[in-house]
Order: sequence, then C-alpha cells, then structure tokens
Amino acid sequence: MIKNIIAKISDFFDTSFFSIALVVIELCCYFLSLDLAIIIILSLCISFAFLFKHNLNCTLVLFLFLSSMISLKNSPSGDSNGVQSLYYFQPQIYITCIVFASIPVLIIIIKAVENLITKKVPFSPFIISALTFGLVVLLNGCFRNEYNPLDLMFGLFMFFFFVVLLIAIVPYVFIDKDSLLTISRQVSIYLLVPIVEIFVYYLGFIINGNSITTRLDVFVGWGNRNTLGMLFTVMLPFIFYLIKKEESKIFKSLAISLLVIVLSCIALCFSIQAYIFVFFLLVIYLFFLFKTSENKNKKNFGIASGLLLFVGFSLFFAGYLTGKIDVFGFGSTKSRFDLWTDALDSFTNFPMFGGGFFFLGGDPEIELYSIMPYCCHNTFFELLGACGLFGLIAYVFYRFTSFKRIFSDLTIEKFYPFLALCLIILMSLFDIHLFDFFGSALYTVLLCLSMAKTSKYKEETNCNLQLEENSQ
Repeated sequence: MIKNIIAKISDFFDTSFFSIALVVIELCCYFLSLDLAIIIILSLCISFAFLFKHNLNCTLVLFLFLSSMISLKNSPSGDSNGVQSLYYFQPQIYITCIVFASIPVLIIIIKAVENLITKKVPFSPFIISALTFGLVVLLNGCFRNEYNPLDLMFGLFMFFFFVVLLIAIVPYVFIDKDSLLTISRQVSIYLLVPIVEIFVYYLGFIINGNSITTRLDVFVGWGNRNTLGMLFTVMLPFIFYLIKKEESKIFKSLAISLLVIVLSCIALCFSIQAYIFVFFLLVIYLFFLFKTSENKNKKNFGIASGLLLFVGFSLFFAGYLTGKIDVFGFGSTKSRFDLWTDALDSFTNFPMFGGGFFFLGGDPEIELYSIMPYCCHNTFFELLGACGLFGLIAYVFYRFTSFKRIFSDLTIEKFYPFLALCLIILMSLFDIHLFDFFGSALYTVLLCLSMAKTSKYKEETNCNLQLEENSQ
C-alpha cells in the first residue's frame, strides 16, 4: 500500500501537472507573502525526490521553484519602495527556515556519501577535479593573517553545491527524447512564475502612475534585472526543444507564444548580459537547426535567422536609445572594472590561496553581510581574489574534465541542457551566478543533465552502467 502511494507520487513528480501545481502554489505564496509555506513545501518535495525517486530529472524544476520563492514584500533586499523587510530576521522564521533547509541538505549529503561508497560515482578524472575544485573553494583565504570565519561558511555552501549536490544527482539523471520533452514542459510551465511576477510588477508601476527610470528599479523580491535576465535566457533552450519536438499544433503554437513572451520579458528586464547572450544564443541555435534540418527547410531557417537577429539588435538598441541601460557602469554601486581591480589587489596580496570570498566585505546595498560576500561579477577574477592561483588552476582543470566528459557522449537531446549550461557559465563572466546559492544549484543540475545517461535508470543495474560509462 505504502509502496504504491510512493510510486504514484514519484510518477507525479515527472509530469506537467506537478509543475502546474507548484506554479499555482508559488504564485499564491508570492502574492500573499507566505514565504514560509512555499519553503516548507519545496523542502518536503526535494527531500522526497532524493529519498524515493529512481530518477532525479525533476530536480531542475524543483531548484527553479526554490530560486524564486522569496516574495517582494518579504525580501531582505527591499520592496518597490526600497523598504527592507525584517521577515527573515524574525527568530521563528529563520529557525523554521534552517530546520526545513537542513532536512534536504542532510538527505543530499547522505545520498552523495552512499554514491561514493557504492561506486555509483567512481573516482573518474572529472570527479577528482570536482573534489579538488571544491576543496580549494572551501579553503578560500585560509592562509590570510586575518582569516574571516565567514569565508569558511561561504566555502562550505559552495562545496555543497559544486561537489555534494553533483555527486548526489549525477547517477540518477537520464536524457532521451521523452525525458527531455517532460523536462522542457516542466521548465516552460515554471516560467509562468517569473512572467506573471514581472508583468504584475510593471502593472503596479503603471497603476501608481510611476515609470521605470533606471534598470535598478527592475526587482521582484528574489531577483533583480540580471537574475531575471539570466533565468529567462538560460531556460530558452528548453523552449526551443518544445518548438522542435511538440507534435500537437496547439502545443507547438503555445511553445512559440511562450518564446515571444519570454523574449518580451528579457526586454523588460533591461539586462545587458541577457541582451548580449540572447543574441548569441539565437545565432548558435539557428545555425544548429540549419545544419541538422532537411534541405527543404533550410530556407525557412534562414528567414527565421534574419528575423531573430533583427529582434536581437532591436532589443539592445531600444534599451540603449531609451536611456534605460548604461553600457559602462552597468548600473551597480561599483563598476565591473572596479570590482575586477579589487580582485587583482587581493590576488597580489594573497597570490596562492587568495584573500577569501569576503575580501571586499559584505554587500552594502542589501546588508546581508553574514550570508553573501560582495562578489566580483566574473568567475576568473572571483577565484583569483578569493582562492588565488590554486583556485584558478583548479577551476580550469575542473572545467576541462567536465567538458571532456560531456563531449565524450553528447547527443542531440543533451545538447539542449548543455547549451543552457554554457549560457550560465558565460553569463557568470559578467555576474555572480556561479557564486549565488540558487544559481550555483541551477548550474550543478544543468551540468548533471549535460552528462546524463541516455537510457532510463534501473536500480539493479545502475552501478554497472555507471562503471561502464567511466571505463569507456
């Protein structure tokens, strides 16, 4: 009886209805400011997935919902009027958050250890490089004279996302035509959350007779213009897959409509990095379609390519001409160039292991000094400043082995999550996505999907399949 219930719930996690249910719940919690409710629900869902599911493809949509759970009213970063909420600093709230965050974290740690012990994740060059990179990140700034304990705390967070979460997920994901279609549908349904939130946000400005005067005004509680722009841009490959694979004309039309809406949302974000990478994404994807399609369709793809390139240029110049974006300062308290210079100064003073992630102190804008450092908005400079030369070398080794493993078994289906992975890696050259908790989790799930098995997971043969893959 209990096994049947668990099996039905597990199957439900791999349906579009699961994503629809979470969309309704999260939007209700967002607009009613019931953050704690959605935190508890997502904690239980993630815990169930890692405890009972035979595949973890659903972790992508689960971590997407996790990334957008903070409402505008309760955001520590401030609401539309810049008023910072003390919601998460109430003892009953943050204690409850810690308790329910600890449950899935503990389960994930146990799952990762189990995978190593049972050799479901053998010590391949990639895993060794991931462990090395994780350890170097964990040791950030450890040889600095005035070592900041907050560096250890943040290093532990990053080690969990880059290493523990990876080892816990990677044996339990698979990508084929059907599974990617399910994932893409779930992701597309999830996108209704940020779409509704950003349109309601703009509607509020219109009703109040206000206008967006600067890119810094674009904020929905859990994300600013760049977070929103990254999320929409990175998820585009899954919409492309729906457009390509949906057989029903109705669903295909809905996917095309969603693409137009998402591109409109990217325009409304006024994120320069999103504009740039959407443009390159469209070029790469259309070239991919052109090379893999029949000759009779290549003319159509050529026309579509020209139109989408025109749209890409239009988005950028529309933002530029209306004065909504500032090309060099990026609209932040410190320009990217200043942050990169600070990182180089830290590297000069602490060349081997860096000055730690908190070498710049806390973020003066959001006053979350004990949670997030003020990152450098560039992966390489961040590693140089925080982890020194060893950090940079470890990352390059890690990136080489991860891409080598991906390319050794890259299929057409796995190309789509891989494209999303590349986008978040490249966009992290201009932002903090890889060192933002939810961005880090999203990156790791996309990495796992990019190197997933191509046959459905079977518990009794999983270990053998994994060993065979790593021996090839």
